[in-house]
Amino acid sequence: GVVKEQLLTGRLQICLADGRTLALKPENLKATEQRGCAACGVRRSELKECSGCREVVYCSHACQKGHWKTHKPQCRQASGKAKTTEVAIDPSRPKPEGFDLVGASSRGPAIAPGSRGASGFTVKVQVPLSHVGLPDFMVHGVDGGARLRIYDSKRSFDVFVGPDQEPAFTTLGMKVREGGVNGCKAYFNARLAEDGLVYINSAKLLPPEAW
Repeated sequence: GVVKEQLLTGRLQICLADGRTLALKPENLKATEQRGCAACGVRRSELKECSGCREVVYCSHACQKGHWKTHKPQCRQASGKAKTTEVAIDPSRPKPEGFDLVGASSRGPAIAPGSRGASGFTVKVQVPLSHVGLPDFMVHGVDGGARLRIYDSKRSFDVFVGPDQEPAFTTLGMKVREGGVNGCKAYFNARLAEDGLVYINSAKLLPPEAW
């Protein structure tokens, strides 16, 4: 997108290629280098990541298929390394009773294990708002427990993760506070496995996104 102007609120108005406009905080913007297709080298914005490792991109299925023999060792190594840093959460858990949520939105269709979209997507992890200086009443539970909120861009799931889901609760919470946007939110690669759990790669924080 292109920065059009700075609003009175301090946010920047961003004009996207599809005609939409967004108002984002400056700290949520991060310049990214346009990557090239791993097979032919073409550079453009709409390239698809390898769903196995999400470390290289391709401009077409033909390029990806033709490059697989070369990329296979790297992909297997990266995928194996990612699995050692994965933490699991249960996306089917209902919202804890008594929790009030600001900014809740309707859910999209659920991702099915084994489907094309299950192999790789992005999740957003937010720490409790009270942990970053905002009032406790904005996100609270009747048991007083502080939980992470984790969801994907399509809201196919939107769950709270507490100390009963370790090591995800501690590992992701620390990553967000240490390297996330203002210490309150961060984005990670994830996958939905056949066992119905979402496995989040905690080793790598992704660039901030506009959702």
